Amino acid sequence: MRSHNDPAADAYAGLNWFSGDAPVQEAVRAETERNAPARRAEAQQETTGPPGRATAAGIGAKTADSAALRRAEALEKSGTDNETIRQETGWYRGMDGQWR
Repeated sequence: MRSHNDPAADAYAGLNWFSGDAPVQEAVRAETERNAPARRAEAQQETTGPPGRATAAGIGAKTADSAALRRAEALEKSGTDNETIRQETGWYRGMDGQWR
């Protein structure tokens, strides 16, 4: 017998997952399958970023700012540190020594 003091009693009335109630289990499975593609896409975006965007492009990129790169190279030759060059020009040398 349900207690009227239990606020969840009505919410879960007749929904016992472990009883083998096939309609309830089927509804949960169907909902999970319906939402799976969206959850996979969200998870992929969280780990790889939005499609078509790169975090850094090199000197051969279509959108590379060659004037800023020349300035970055000049700053490097004058002894300016990599972080200052990045802040001023947007360019920096990666761990492999290549400009990004």
